Amino acid sequence: VHIGNLFNVNIEYTDKLLSSLSNIQNHFSDLQEYCEFHPFYEAVKVLFRGRVDNDDKVIRPAVWWAVISGGNLGIPRAILNETGLFDPVFKGWGPEDADLAYRIFKRGYSAEFNEACTLYHLDHRRDTKKSVQSMIKYAFMLYRKYKSPEWLEYLKFFNGTISIQEFNNNCADMFKMPVIQTDEFFMKNFMDYKAIKSTKITGLKD
Repeated sequence: VHIGNLFNVNIEYTDKLLSSLSNIQNHFSDLQEYCEFHPFYEAVKVLFRGRVDNDDKVIRPAVWWAVISGGNLGIPRAILNETGLFDPVFKGWGPEDADLAYRIFKRGYSAEFNEACTLYHLDHRRDTKKSVQSMIKYAFMLYRKYKSPEWLEYLKFFNGTISIQEFNNNCADMFKMPVIQTDEFFMKNFMDYKAIKSTKITGLKD
């Protein structure tokens, strides 16, 4: 699976850039000055910086499936024919790309991150609270769907309670894969407490 490099263009510049797109199409590097930090897009970069080449043996991350974004992703058609496409149960914003990638990962396929393959995402207006609530709803749905401990680790990571290194290495132990070292990175303040508290999650005892 091929994962590309994503950057998020701040929403205040979106309209301006769209109106002048014909003038910048050959100078995409100029867009960098309009970009802002985005935890989703940064997580995969931090994770793959921990990738190790050791005596010709590549040690790949164990949780690449959890931090990818469909915005810059290449999957061979043969793999999709084998694993199936996106699950149509997702009706709102949610980790449908993680669900697809997880199914691919469990069939033994790996991924590579290509930093030079750059895509700029022009941010757009959205109801942030509803988007976060939708993400939480579907994340818990996946935990119930697979009933496997790696999805509990997934929830811990996206709730900001464990680092990306802890998330990866906890899952690496489960999958009998080598552990890696990464920069310290937490997905802080994404699934904020107020959004979680106001989201009705059914079928969970805890």
